[in-house]
Amino acid sequence: MTLELVKVEEGLMTGAVIYHQYIKKTEKEIGELNAKFKLLRKQKREEEMKEREKEERRQQKREKAKLEAQKAELKLAGKRKLSKKRLAPEISKKKFKEADDSPQI
Repeated sequence: MTLELVKVEEGLMTGAVIYHQYIKKTEKEIGELNAKFKLLRKQKREEEMKEREKEERRQQKREKAKLEAQKAELKLAGKRKLSKKRLAPEISKKKFKEADDSPQI
């Protein structure tokens, strides 16, 4: 079994053809193709950056919403504690009044 090198491509099925045994390009065609692939790589990088930025903004929004929920929960818990403290003295006063109002023998 013998193997022959037919085609060498940059990347996997996506890049520029570096070498091809049967197809020969002129220097001008090679320069045009290189410029084309350079532009495509730049566009791909820009799209990836935009996607990363979008994902970072989504993550920041999720974190912000989570913090707001935690703050609201703490605020609500604080109000509950305050309301219990306010009610507690009133309940104890009622108990004392009931104890004072009861007939003594």
